Amino acid sequence: MKALDLKRQRYGRLKVLRRVPRPRRTSETGTFWLCRCKCGEQIVVSAQRLRKGITQSCGCLRRELVSRKYLLDLTGQLFGRLRVLERAPKPRGLVRKKAYWRCVCECGNTTVVVSQSLYSGRTRSCGCLLRETSAERFRRYKEAFKNDPVLQARWREKFEPSLGFVKKRAYRKKMAKITKASWANPEVRAQRERGYRAMDKDVWKQRMRYATLRSWQNPVHRKQRLKAAKLAGKKRRRRLKGERVPGRTVRTDQQVFAILERQFFRHQTYDRIASEVGISRAQVVRICQGKRHRERVKRWKDLNQERFMEGRQGDVVAAT
Repeated sequence: MKALDLKRQRYGRLKVLRRVPRPRRTSETGTFWLCRCKCGEQIVVSAQRLRKGITQSCGCLRRELVSRKYLLDLTGQLFGRLRVLERAPKPRGLVRKKAYWRCVCECGNTTVVVSQSLYSGRTRSCGCLLRETSAERFRRYKEAFKNDPVLQARWREKFEPSLGFVKKRAYRKKMAKITKASWANPEVRAQRERGYRAMDKDVWKQRMRYATLRSWQNPVHRKQRLKAAKLAGKKRRRRLKGERVPGRTVRTDQQVFAILERQFFRHQTYDRIASEVGISRAQVVRICQGKRHRERVKRWKDLNQERFMEGRQGDVVAAT
């Protein structure tokens, strides 16, 4: 049997939103619908309860009916400095399901108070009474403290050990004021901004010499420095001897033409060309075989076409 579509229908305070699967912790059968109450809460209800009128709200209707029957109406009553104006809705963020009342204080401020606090006398004002009583209590204690040596002795025993922190805090505030005043001086500010740049060059060299000596005493650092110096010396000797140095590349047409000249007309080997030019053997192979700089190689062959023809005729004569 096809279930009835209750979407967008109203039952009491509930408006049906959509169909949802059956909740796990329920013994009821049939279809279940997600509904939104007028108060904003959402609840899952079975279709049977909605159609029979068993469930008409999320629970707020029942609480209102119970409160009308058993809750006392406090409108117009006076509690301390607060006079009740009307029933107020539950403030956001509070879980307690109790009655709240909007009250006005004698000072003119309005506040929302729970009924239990009004009955017990815990809340008697908007907060002005606590401020006044605290100020009065402090004034009385101050007068009694001036004329009572026993209170003074008790205060010294209790608070003298913690005065060190108070003194340090006062010292920090004093030094902060001095620093701020000195920073306002343009000469002092320029000197601090320069920092070590204003230091004498001889003093700087002496400090750097001392730092280098200290780092050289570390065996790990000394080993790394010696290894780096050894590699730098090898690279320098390779350049002086004319050997190939990895990392150099061919950039101009003259370099490409010189390599092709050595390969095709001088008949030099790849290793010799690499050692004389100063590049790797792999780069020489790519250039000669046309895998790199193809346009340059083609242009060089067009320029030297007559020389290629003379070389081929000479090879034929030698063969005959």
